[in-house]
Amino acid sequence: FNILIAAPGGVAHTAWLGGTARMLAVGLERLGLPVRVAVNEFLRDGTNIVLAAHNLDAGLVGELPSGTIVYNTEMVVPGSPFIRAMLPFVRAFETWDYSAANRRRWAELGVGARVRLVRPAYLPYYTAVDLDHPRDVDVLFYGLMSPRRERAIASLREARLEVRALTKVYGEALDRWIERSRIVLNVHYADHAVLEFARLSTALANRRCFVTEAEPGDVDEIEPALRVGVAAAPL
Repeated sequence: FNILIAAPGGVAHTAWLGGTARMLAVGLERLGLPVRVAVNEFLRDGTNIVLAAHNLDAGLVGELPSGTIVYNTEMVVPGSPFIRAMLPFVRAFETWDYSAANRRRWAELGVGARVRLVRPAYLPYYTAVDLDHPRDVDVLFYGLMSPRRERAIASLREARLEVRALTKVYGEALDRWIERSRIVLNVHYADHAVLEFARLSTALANRRCFVTEAEPGDVDEIEPALRVGVAAAPL
């Protein structure tokens, strides 16, 4: 297997895909399968699992090996340029998606038969912090900022909570902030969104309470055994 991060021309913000790529690689390795992670390098004699297929030119659809798999990390929401760019690849190849809500929306776009639900799951690799480390940060948020996220964070600071909001922090640097934090906060970037399962699984794997904005039905998608670690409410 070749876990491929598509980043032609050095597209920005692909560093955050490293965690997803590693999750897939570790899972396949635990199944005894040979695997590598690469950027912009396809294999002709193996199975390619493509992250960020929306970064590829649609003209490449006919040139990719027939066994290629698309792994979607984006929210399937109306008007998304990422989903519009990904559609030719989802029509042509088997696609793995982290969200049941996304899968329903792919079906509405006429490509649901190509999409399988493959949610993030626990791997020992995901527990990346010292669980006994002192926690001096009440609430940790990480992700790109938007007005609705800024308002939510400002309201928590007005309540005199110690809040850290991080942008473009990934990998070990992010792990160290999670280590210092009591709560991982999740607020959707925009009004219409899909629950961010990767953020949820990272928080719970490191035994952090996950406080999230929730759309109707979001909590129902969380496995019952995990809901004890999740506090969900409207914004």
